[in-house]
Amino acid sequence: MLSKAFVNTAGNRIKGALAGTAMTAATMMGPSTMADQPKQPQAQVQSVQEPSEPKPQYTKDQVLDAIKQVESSGGKNTQHAVITDPNNLNYGTHSSSAYGIMPVTAKEIISKNPKLKEKYGSLIPLEGKAFHKAYHEHPELDKILASKYYDRAAKNFGGDPAKIGLSWLQGITGAKRYIKKGKDPKQHWHVNKIMNALKNLKGRSR
Repeated sequence: MLSKAFVNTAGNRIKGALAGTAMTAATMMGPSTMADQPKQPQAQVQSVQEPSEPKPQYTKDQVLDAIKQVESSGGKNTQHAVITDPNNLNYGTHSSSAYGIMPVTAKEIISKNPKLKEKYGSLIPLEGKAFHKAYHEHPELDKILASKYYDRAAKNFGGDPAKIGLSWLQGITGAKRYIKKGKDPKQHWHVNKIMNALKNLKGRSR
């Protein structure tokens, strides 16, 4: 018979060997058996980008500068001729604006804009020389009104300087009628002047 001491010693050695084997196996497997499992490929979601609007060829300031150049030689000649066509909305009046803004248009823009009306509303009832005198007492107003009219035209025609230039002479409704008849705004004499001024101004800025 084996002594109890021998049996206990042998038993301890077997237990130690088994424990060592288990530790080695655990080390080889890592913290989780899922680590060695093949991962399922994840579906990649592609983002869909909305098409962006084409960038206008000319900026708002460039178009306004070109219009100012055509209308008043850059602000040098603001005494425009009196409108003599009785069918014209502006019959009997004239512009004194560097941008060619007519009194009727100026009053309309002011009256429809609460902030402008609060500040410049006193011009609305004025006519003739009294209007022009008061108009030029606010030198900042001319550019403001030209900017507001540009925004209105751009809302209807995008950033197209030819169509905006046409609306400057014929009004937005008149420009729409002109285009609806199949006519090309770029062939209009007034628009040609604006487009040429645009090219010259852009060339100088380079």
